[in-house]
Amino acid sequence: MNAMNYEQMKEFIISMADMITPEEEFNDPEQPELRKRYTCADEMMHEMSDDRLIDEYLTFMAMVKDARAIRDGLATADSAHAEPIADQEQPEKFGDYHMSH
Repeated sequence: MNAMNYEQMKEFIISMADMITPEEEFNDPEQPELRKRYTCADEMMHEMSDDRLIDEYLTFMAMVKDARAIRDGLATADSAHAEPIADQEQPEKFGDYHMSH
């Protein structure tokens, strides 16, 4: 792994770790209205608006794209050490996603 790949992975991990979970949002001292309106984070999540859910989904898709870009960079950088394709376990096609065995 070269320094550029390491820095990309480090930035990606930091950005993911900095994201707030629903439990953290619910327990945030700066958002007491959430605890007045809901009894728990699960209840809050069940009542999220479509706009909020779409925003969360788009954030997740951006993370997937970033992860793939890092993976593809690693694959390119490590291609000299790559296992021959015939020896690799092949993913099973499932809808638009690939699931490994």
